[in-house]
Amino acid sequence: MTQHDAARPANPIKARLLAGSELLRTIREDRQTNLGWLEPGFHALAAYRLGRWALDSDHEPTWRRRGAELAYTVGHRVSVNVYGIDIPRTASIGRRVVVQEAAIGIHPGSVIGDDCVLRKGCTIGGTTGGETFGDQAPVVGDGVSIGVNAVVAGKITVGDHAAIGPNVAVLRDVPPAATVIAPKPRVIQGLSSNVERVGASGA
Repeated sequence: MTQHDAARPANPIKARLLAGSELLRTIREDRQTNLGWLEPGFHALAAYRLGRWALDSDHEPTWRRRGAELAYTVGHRVSVNVYGIDIPRTASIGRRVVVQEAAIGIHPGSVIGDDCVLRKGCTIGGTTGGETFGDQAPVVGDGVSIGVNAVVAGKITVGDHAAIGPNVAVLRDVPPAATVIAPKPRVIQGLSSNVERVGASGA
């Protein structure tokens, strides 16, 4: 008997129970991390977990997988249409991920590590559409913080514990523990007077 065989549960029923308990444990972590049952982020993640479980559990009875798929379909539709949070079940999402507020989009092939924070309006997506869209999936490491309205796009890697500031577009690799911020705002002299003249002419 090999070491791999020794580590495999001998009883298939026991293996299914272990898989089911791991799913429940992960959903419980999502509830705690996202501060309760009523939070949109928890609802979106719970639907994702069920959909991903159904996708990865070929050994499970068909009725269980169909039930999980139905729950995912309904939960995903609600998350997208009500909260604006799109987490496809084909993405790979780690544990204890915080999904804050709403209006968050995630690429179907993206990878997001453990203990990440996704803030309102952020997008983890591709840079192109069409046939190449599937290859434009970002990889986000563990402990990454992504700010409000930030965009992480393309076939890039964001290193562990990096911080992406608000309103930043990241289109290239980010080293671990790095911080990416938006350019400093500029003050343009005379803008106020121009606005006043436009308003006056419009009257």
